[in-house]
Amino acid sequence: YFARYYLDQNNYLQAKELAQKAIAVNEKSYMAYDIAMAASQALGLWDELRQLAQQTLSFVPNDAKAIQYLSAAQNKEKTHIAPIMQAASDKMSVTDLINLSLQQYSAGKYEDCIATCEIVNKIAPDNADAYNNICAAYNMLQQWDKAKAACQKARSLNPKHPNAPSNV
Repeated sequence: YFARYYLDQNNYLQAKELAQKAIAVNEKSYMAYDIAMAASQALGLWDELRQLAQQTLSFVPNDAKAIQYLSAAQNKEKTHIAPIMQAASDKMSVTDLINLSLQQYSAGKYEDCIATCEIVNKIAPDNADAYNNICAAYNMLQQWDKAKAACQKARSLNPKHPNAPSNV
């Protein structure tokens, strides 16, 4: 969690160092790899970024963010998540995208979670889980009106959704 704090403060070296320590403890910590990749990209450490992205893809195949970071490392440039997410969604199932949105949410990447769920909504507009995840992410961003609207949509699609009532 401190690694995320340092990343948010643009202290990339400290973020990368703490993320690497977390990876040493848990080789499959998606959050740690995500932070390490973001810090490596910000620092222009392309070989390290490539290696981290490949390692992430070894345990989360088709991960859109890892694919994005791998592309950035190969091209030695900074990229944005939205176009990569759209392209990756063609190769990912709705379930994979929902799981990715949960990983993004857990990693504190609420805007990415919302963007991923919006892709789900284009593919499967009746997916209550996507709207529920959007609701939860907007709650974390303290955008209450948007959260409420997403939750109402989730509940209209699935009145018995297990999480939607608690997200209102």
